[in-house]
Amino acid sequence: GEDEKAEAAMVEARKADPKDINLLLNHANLYLKLDKKDDFKRLMEEAIAADPNNAGLHFNVGVINQEQGNKDLARASYNKAIELKPKLAPSYVNRGFAYIRKGLQDHAISDYNKAIVLDPGISQAYNNRGLAYYKKGQYGQAISDYNKAIKLDPRYAKAYINRGLAYDKRGEYDKAISDFTTVIKIDPRNADAYFCRGNAYDNKGEYDQAISDF
Repeated sequence: GEDEKAEAAMVEARKADPKDINLLLNHANLYLKLDKKDDFKRLMEEAIAADPNNAGLHFNVGVINQEQGNKDLARASYNKAIELKPKLAPSYVNRGFAYIRKGLQDHAISDYNKAIVLDPGISQAYNNRGLAYYKKGQYGQAISDYNKAIKLDPRYAKAYINRGLAYDKRGEYDKAISDFTTVIKIDPRNADAYFCRGNAYDNKGEYDQAISDF
């Protein structure tokens, strides 16, 4: 197919000029497009060896490690990206999520605080900080952050689901159901929204509605 031809052409081009960093990065991006994440990471690490002070390269390796569930490796990559470029807000956002997955909610909140100072317009920073507060049982603070995320991005389905879960924990089932219903309007195929709304109906004692959603 066309993708295989493109890959073969890139391999030949790099053989002709193996030290060309732009060719290497183009090759890596091709692997990313083809969803060959291990190959992408291998070339990113090769690029880092050639350009160790490039914060963006360390960030990209962190993203792939995070997607593959390598929390500690991801965090190490984000640490290096932040060391090299302390004002790179997305590095704090992603490292914060690695901390959440590690169970280190206070570390995560600290990183999201930094990200928000650097770029107050990142809706994901508010959503994820809300998730860290939620995991600490601080549902009011979580809802406040989800509100901010939704204000920045009114179609942010994950923020509505997260806010709905926080409302559900507080026993505010009608608000929870409203949020899950909003997600279904945004994305009628969102299975999580139906499941969560079903739970909220069940908690409210409206069992027929719950069964319908389940």
